[in-house]
Amino acid sequence: MKPFIFKTDEIYFECALDYPVEIVKGDSGTGKTYIYKVIDIYATERSLKGKYECSYPLERVKILLNAFSVNQLQSLNGYIIFIDRGDMLLTPELIDYINKDSQNYYVITARNIDGLNVFINAVKEMHYKVKDNKISLVIN
Repeated sequence: MKPFIFKTDEIYFECALDYPVEIVKGDSGTGKTYIYKVIDIYATERSLKGKYECSYPLERVKILLNAFSVNQLQSLNGYIIFIDRGDMLLTPELIDYINKDSQNYYVITARNIDGLNVFINAVKEMHYKVKDNKISLVIN
């Protein structure tokens, strides 16, 4: 799958999407929650349409920052789903569903999630850099 790239005048974010389920790790303050919130705002605020570039339609991107259910995931088909704080939000039922879901791509920020089936190379780091007043966040 092609990389997920999101950019504005101030932000550049890239995530490779090499695997159907990827775990993103990173030190505190590297921008993991921040970038999810920014993408969510751009995806939901109609007044911001056209003020960003994204390699996928934001209508097919779901940002989950708070508790959610299997029913919510079952309603999504063909999405890129970003889950923040997965180590705190994912229940055994959600983990089981994600392990079996072949319709969506998941990018999960977490320190450790027992029971989630991921390839060793699907555990990635968030890298943060500021250059010329632009924030770059790259997951690789």
